Amino acid sequence: MSEKCNFVFDMLFVRNIRYLFAALLPVLFIIPIKAVQRHDYNGIASCEGFSVGEDDGGGLRFVETEYDFGTLREERGVVTHSFSFSNGGSVPVSIVSASTTCGCTVASYPRGPVMPSESSSIEVSFDPKERPGRFEKVVTVTTSEGGAAVRLRIRGNVIPRERTTEESYPFYIGDGLRLESNFHSFSYIMRGRDMRTSIGIVNTSDKARNLRITGGGIYRTEYPSVLGAGERGKIYIVCNVARSSDIYGTVTESLHIDIDGRRSDAEITITGIVVDNSDDIDEISAPSAVLNKNIIKFGGVKRDGGVHRATFEIANAGETTLYVRAIEGVASGTTLSIGRGESIAAGQSREVTVTIDPSKMRYGPNTERIRFIFNDPLRPMREVKVTAVVSDF
Repeated sequence: MSEKCNFVFDMLFVRNIRYLFAALLPVLFIIPIKAVQRHDYNGIASCEGFSVGEDDGGGLRFVETEYDFGTLREERGVVTHSFSFSNGGSVPVSIVSASTTCGCTVASYPRGPVMPSESSSIEVSFDPKERPGRFEKVVTVTTSEGGAAVRLRIRGNVIPRERTTEESYPFYIGDGLRLESNFHSFSYIMRGRDMRTSIGIVNTSDKARNLRITGGGIYRTEYPSVLGAGERGKIYIVCNVARSSDIYGTVTESLHIDIDGRRSDAEITITGIVVDNSDDIDEISAPSAVLNKNIIKFGGVKRDGGVHRATFEIANAGETTLYVRAIEGVASGTTLSIGRGESIAAGQSREVTVTIDPSKMRYGPNTERIRFIFNDPLRPMREVKVTAVVSDF
């Protein structure tokens, strides 16, 4: 099947899958789902006698495959549990790997074969440092027998240790004032919807400090104008882009901080991507952007070899008009045959030409990440990566 046919098929599939989801949604809540029985964990958990190669009566048999550490204090440090097993088969079995889901969990296992009737264990260690709250980690064990992997699970709840002021407020902005953070991303900012966050501030000095925060553009701030000695407070950052505004796409602003009338060298950076409010769009009939390529590779191009062109398609698999709200990340030397404000009718597609001029690009590898902002409520942003290597040859 040709690339064009494949793309049309994908577009129709995306469009029809919405109807299927809408039809099945009520059923999903009606059909009873049998819950998996769980034990009240108090040390050793469940799945006693679990066996790798259980169908033929052989393989490694684990005493348990889950363990609950209960409540841990962070300052206690690394904790370890041994998952014991035996070889119930008639041939030696080796553990090929025991992979974990994050760097906080480490599994140690015997490197040599486990002989028939022999026992051994896998030691699973968890480091609670900087990981407060509930946790559940998985160790995936594969053996020389092949077949399904064994999944060992550990869980628990970490009580965080008491933080120093410097740890809780790591960003020093001058005159004894410190911040919890100097950056915040709102991710998607929906027009007409209030977005709000806060950043903690503390005065570690022995005198009150006057505070003034300016800048911010679309981001407003609320904060204490005076922060007493040893006092803690909050800087609230509020954003509400009106539905009638023409602002779309990434908006990054800096907040400037004055302490006792003097400008601090420190700033707070706030960013977000302004998109249409999904409350205004019917998701079933909404527009749906489908791109047939997410990377365009021009390969090696000569600096004085003239312009180069490549194409990709944007299709609308929805039932209402798809609009290009914003295009970002287009570097010098690159142009597109589509622009902000252009539209694609329901069920239609648009071929987009990407043109690069190597004479306006730097020597060596060039990578652009062109971001399209659409009125697609499910995925408002799409990205196309454009690469080229510029040389004299």
